[in-house]
Amino acid sequence: MLDSGLFRDLWHERCPALANLPGTELLRRYRAALEVTEVVHGFPAADNPHQNNALDMSIDMMMDSNATYFFNQWQMPLLYPQREFLSYFSLVAYLAPAGAAEPAIWGFPPFSGVAAGIGRVLGSGFPASLAEADNRIVYTVLNQARVDFPAYLWGDVAVVFNNSYIRNSTLLEPTDTGDYVCACNRSFTASFCRQWNQTSCKEFWYCNWAAESEVCEGGERGAAYEHNCSAWPGAPSGTWNHVDHLLSPYAYWYNQSDAAALDRVATLLGRMLGRSCVLNVSAARFDYYFEAELFGRLEFPTAVRFVVADMGPLFGTALGATVRQWCTRWGWPLLWSPGVYAHPEPPSYPPRNFTSNRRILDPAALLQSRAGGNLSRTGITAAVGVFERWWAVAEAVRANASAPTTAEVTGWWEGLAAAAGGLRIEPLYAGDCATPDDCIGRLTASSDCICYDPQ
Repeated sequence: MLDSGLFRDLWHERCPALANLPGTELLRRYRAALEVTEVVHGFPAADNPHQNNALDMSIDMMMDSNATYFFNQWQMPLLYPQREFLSYFSLVAYLAPAGAAEPAIWGFPPFSGVAAGIGRVLGSGFPASLAEADNRIVYTVLNQARVDFPAYLWGDVAVVFNNSYIRNSTLLEPTDTGDYVCACNRSFTASFCRQWNQTSCKEFWYCNWAAESEVCEGGERGAAYEHNCSAWPGAPSGTWNHVDHLLSPYAYWYNQSDAAALDRVATLLGRMLGRSCVLNVSAARFDYYFEAELFGRLEFPTAVRFVVADMGPLFGTALGATVRQWCTRWGWPLLWSPGVYAHPEPPSYPPRNFTSNRRILDPAALLQSRAGGNLSRTGITAAVGVFERWWAVAEAVRANASAPTTAEVTGWWEGLAAAAGGLRIEPLYAGDCATPDDCIGRLTASSDCICYDPQ
């Protein structure tokens, strides 16, 4: 793939400085880049059971419950049944594919319980206890594209996990496994989608991917959403040390031409392999993500390396202040980003453009963490004042409007970047830092690594 003439032409466009490297060397560098790639789970700060990611936690839940580990999606309805069942269709829509995927792809035993109201539609059963739910996974995104706020589809807070904590208990996939099950596991779509009447069926977007004979009662098949199931036969997972085989299904999952598939790979490698490559790419060229499944309990604080918050919905708000308090409680650095889509518009899929290197350290959270010991405490303290002034500006804007404009959010970011530019930070490339698992990123201005201090 990486030595084909078509790929080489695309690669020369994407990264002229590395255009002459053979495919074997590109793969070697890809594996090295993977070692420092961020593993991210996004969730909404607000506690709203009717939002897109209703199964997930919220910041207030984390603070009020004094949670000491990261909840998975099966634990949430057991811990917060009243909240979770308020959004019945969202609950079922996300649990049903996971319930099908986890035994079929990774060999989890079926649950032994049944939940009132949803037991009949979940073929995998329902956890009988928290202990049974504990034996499942947390789904995450592998931020190979080094997107500043990679959790844009799932919320406005992103937790970046500690690679040294999760490395030996993580599996990697070339696409969203929920999409894979819904598109390629015909027994799942046939049994699940036929249970609903036409009105209810519309709540499950993936039922429109089913064959004519599998759609809901009285329904008709919707517009084709072309997935190439043959690109990933048997759905073999990858690991940190065995990942090469995932590039081809990643390239061809959307059933496009060789040119489009190889362009997807060239874009991905261009984002991963160096600052000399083309970093700002349009939505038409950037395509989706690798999924990473984290097995085992993710204990605080050690499982988490840092947190990223989206400025548009959170900067200058009470929820944003609670995010800062949560990070301070556990000693995690907090990074702010203006996000990847224009505010206050809802996110598109994918966003219109992925820019790079628009993150900045929150100095107040940094002072309460074990990171950044190589920075001047005096300088960080001075930056706290800068942040608070811009925080007050954002509070004033929000007090007079329902939501900030794109120009206002951009202005906050540019003001912070200008006044506290020494705290701008970018995701790591391979070779940036001596101990990358301990590091948050590399400062844009000084190229210094910001890492946790030795204990």
